[in-house]
Amino acid sequence: MSRFNFRRKNSRRKEDSSIDNSSSASIVDDENTAVGDRDIGTIKDSDYARKCRELMQLNKKLRDLGAEEMFPLPCVTVIGGQSAGKSSLVEAVSGINVPRDSGTCTRCPMECEMSSSGTSWSCTVSLRIKYDENGAPIESKKHIFSPLITNPSEVELWIRRAQAAILYHPHRPADEFKTKGEDELREMVRQDAKRPQSKMLKFSKNMVVVELQDPELTDLFFYDLPGLIQNEEEDIINLVRNLVVDHIGGDQSENNIILITIPMSDDIENQQAVKLARECDPEGARTIGVLTKPDSLGEGAIGQRKKWKDVLEDREHKLLHGYYCVRLPDDAQRAQLSRTDFQQIAQEYFDTRTPWSQMSVRNRFGVPNLVSDVSKLLVELIETNLPRLKAEVDRLLTQNQEELHRLPSPPTSEPIAEVSQMVNTFCAAVKELVLGDGLKKTLVQKDRKEYAKLKQRIWATSYDFRPFVNHKDYEDPKLDNEESLDSKVTPSPERALISCKARPLLDLLDVRQVIVDSTGFELPGHVPFEATKKLVRGATDEWRGPTVECFNAVHTNLWEALEMTISTTFKQYSRLEKAISSIVRRELDSRKDDAFTKLEQKVKHETNPLYTQNYHYFSSEKTKWDKRYRTARNYAATRYWIYRPREAPAHSFPGHVAVAPHSSSTQTAINISDSPRVQEVVWDEYEDELNLMANVQAYFKVAYKRFIDDTPLLIEHELNQALAHKLPFVIFEDLLSGDKSQRIKDLLAEDPSIAKHRRMLQDKIEKLNDIKERLADF
Repeated sequence: MSRFNFRRKNSRRKEDSSIDNSSSASIVDDENTAVGDRDIGTIKDSDYARKCRELMQLNKKLRDLGAEEMFPLPCVTVIGGQSAGKSSLVEAVSGINVPRDSGTCTRCPMECEMSSSGTSWSCTVSLRIKYDENGAPIESKKHIFSPLITNPSEVELWIRRAQAAILYHPHRPADEFKTKGEDELREMVRQDAKRPQSKMLKFSKNMVVVELQDPELTDLFFYDLPGLIQNEEEDIINLVRNLVVDHIGGDQSENNIILITIPMSDDIENQQAVKLARECDPEGARTIGVLTKPDSLGEGAIGQRKKWKDVLEDREHKLLHGYYCVRLPDDAQRAQLSRTDFQQIAQEYFDTRTPWSQMSVRNRFGVPNLVSDVSKLLVELIETNLPRLKAEVDRLLTQNQEELHRLPSPPTSEPIAEVSQMVNTFCAAVKELVLGDGLKKTLVQKDRKEYAKLKQRIWATSYDFRPFVNHKDYEDPKLDNEESLDSKVTPSPERALISCKARPLLDLLDVRQVIVDSTGFELPGHVPFEATKKLVRGATDEWRGPTVECFNAVHTNLWEALEMTISTTFKQYSRLEKAISSIVRRELDSRKDDAFTKLEQKVKHETNPLYTQNYHYFSSEKTKWDKRYRTARNYAATRYWIYRPREAPAHSFPGHVAVAPHSSSTQTAINISDSPRVQEVVWDEYEDELNLMANVQAYFKVAYKRFIDDTPLLIEHELNQALAHKLPFVIFEDLLSGDKSQRIKDLLAEDPSIAKHRRMLQDKIEKLNDIKERLADF
C-alpha cells in the first residue's frame, strides 16, 4: 500500500461525496458537477488552489535540484499499448500536439510539467540525459533545447527535433537537429533505420522534457512512456517493457500514480499495460484506469457496453481510484477543432449516449474531470510525503557530510612541506614495522614464523645415527622433540609440522664405510678427520635451500607490508604513491642483493673449516651423545629406540643385545630403568664408529644453534633494518632532485577519482541544502 491515503471519489454514494467535500470544499461544491459547470475563477483563487500551485512548484524545484536522483518524488506515469489512445490523451491533458507518426514519437519517454503560475502561455523543450549509449545510468543532466516557445503550433516540431536528438545521442550533437524540418527528420530516421551500422537507437531511456506555463492550466506533472509493443524484435519488446516496469515499480512504486490507457475496442484482459500495472501494484492502490475510444462501441455492442459500464461503476476489475472514460479527437477533429470545442462535444456525447448518460457517476467522464482529480491526488501525495522527505534529506545530508569528512584533505598550498611530512610519517611507520614497535607486530610475527620453519628444516638435516649393526632391528620412537616448533612462536592452528626432508639414517656399518672411504695413510687406531668433515658437510650442504626459502619469504612479507603502508600513507595522491613505490622497490631490491650476498657467505662459513670455540658446549654434547649411543648399544632397549626381537637369544644377561635371526615379531619397548646401568665403559669393536657418531652430532648441534640464531639476525639487520635506515635518505634524494618545486607539485596532483568523488559529494551536499531550504517553508 502507498504511504498516503488516496480518497476514492464516487458520487454514487452520498456519504463519499460528503467526506470528500469536507476535505476539499474549496475546490468543488458537488463532485457530480462537470468541470465546465464549476466556478473556475473561484477554484483558481482559492487558498487550496494556491497551496496546490505551491506544492507543485516545490515538486518541480526539487526535480530541478536533482532530488529525484537521491529519492523518489511523487509523479504520474501514463502507460498503455500502441493504438490505445495514449498520445491523444496526452494532447488532451496538456493542450499541445505531439508527434503521431510511427517514428520518434513512440521511442523515448516524455516528461511533462504543467504549471498555472505563468502570466501567459509559453513552453520550453529540454533534454534530460540520465543514461549513456549502452543504457547505463550516469549523472542526470538537463539541457535546454528549444528557445521559449510562445506559439503552440510550434511545439510539435520542437518535440520531434528533441526526440531525434535523444535517439542519436551521443553520436550527433543536439544542436544539429534544431534547424531540421519535419520532413527532413522523417527522412533521416527512415534512411538510418535501413543501415545495419546505424547510430540511431530504436528506443532510449533518456527523456524529452516539456515545460508548459499557462494560467488556464491545471498544475500537473506526468511521464508519458513509449507504448507497449508486441510486433517487434524480442529485445526491443523487452526494452520497452522494462522501461515501463522501471518507472512504475521498484523504489518509485509508493510515489507513483499509474495512469493506464485502455481502449474500449478491446477486452481489458488482453491489455499488457493492465497486467504490468497489476504486477507492480497488486492491490490497485495507486492505479487509475482511463477508458478510451467509447465511440468504437456500436449500437449493437450491447454486451460490451454493459461490461464497460460495470467497470466504470466499480463492479468489475476494481481499483481503489476506479476508472475514467474519455472521448478523444481523431486526426480530422484534431486539425479542425480547438481543445475547448472538442471538450464540449465530448461532454455532450456522454450526456446523450446510453448507457453513459444513464450513469450517476458523472465526474467519471471527460478529460477535465480526469485531470482535476489526478492533480488533486498528486498534490495530496506530495503533501503526505513532505515529513518523510524532510527526514530523508537530513539523513542523506549527514551521510554525505560524514563521507566527505572521511576523504583525504585537498592538496595543500605548501607542497614541499606536505610531502616532507608524509615521507617522514611513512619512514617512521616502516621503522615500527621492522622493529615491531608499538602495536605494529604483524610483520615481525610473520617473520618469526618463517624463522621457526627454518629452525625445523635445518634440524631435519641432522643424522639419525643408529648405534646398531643393522638399523632395521630398531625403530626410533621420535621422542626427541626439543627442536619442534615452539607453540608460543607458532600458535594453533598453524602449529602443524612443517614438511621437510627426512633425517639421514646411518647405522654402524654405514659409519664404518665412511671411515674406510676417508682413510689414507693414517696410523692404526686413528680415525681420519676427513670422515668427520664428510659427515658434517653432508648435513650442512643441505642448509642453503631452506635458508634461501626463508630469506625469500621474509622479503615477500616485507614488500607486502611496505605496499600496504605506501597505500595507506599516499593513497590521496596516486602519482606520488607510484613514485614512492618505485623508489622503495628499487631500494628494497638493492638491500636484497646485498643481504643475499652476505647470506650466501654465512652458509659457506658452515662448510669449511669446521670450527668452534664453544668447547664447553661441544664437550657436553659429545658426552651426552656418546653415553646415549653406548647405552643403546649395551642394553636391549632404551627410551630412545624400540627393539624388535626376532627370537630369544640362546645366552644373554638382562638387557644385553644379542644378534637375532631375521624373523619378525611384535614391537616391544622397555624403559632403561628396567635394566641395570653400566658402571664403566667396556671396549666395543665399533668404538671408532660410536666415537665418530658422537663427535658429528655434537658439532652439528653447535653449528645448528649458531646458524639458527645468526641467520635471522643477519636477515633482519641486512635486509629489514637496513632498508628502514636508508629509506629517508633515498626518498628525499630522489624527490628533491632537479626542479623539486614543480616535480613535487606534479606529484601532489590528487587522484582524479578522489577529486571527482569529493566534487560529487560537495555538489550533492549543496543540492541537499538547497532542497532542505525549499522544504523548510512546508
